[in-house]
Amino acid sequence: MRLSVVIPALNEAGAVAEAVRSAAAGGAEVLVVDGGSTDGTPERAAAAGARVLHSSPGRARQLGVGAGEARGEVVVFLHADTVLPGGWAPALSGAL
Repeated sequence: MRLSVVIPALNEAGAVAEAVRSAAAGGAEVLVVDGGSTDGTPERAAAAGARVLHSSPGRARQLGVGAGEARGEVVVFLHADTVLPGGWAPALSGAL
């Protein structure tokens, strides 16, 4: 089962890389949808391994953009300041 993680972000440079790394550790496609950050969020997300998309600000709009571009069979929405625990992907796949 292919998983995609969509992370909406706006000025989350201090936290986004850790969120991206935690999602990527599960083997998921990671998409950060930036809503116009001015603090380097897109660059940090890309450096951590995310595919960065851009949209107008607004969490719902950003989530929609990410979901529309996600390639996974399952889409997980994650806040930019949240870190997924180790083993999250197999646990989710097993639950589904």
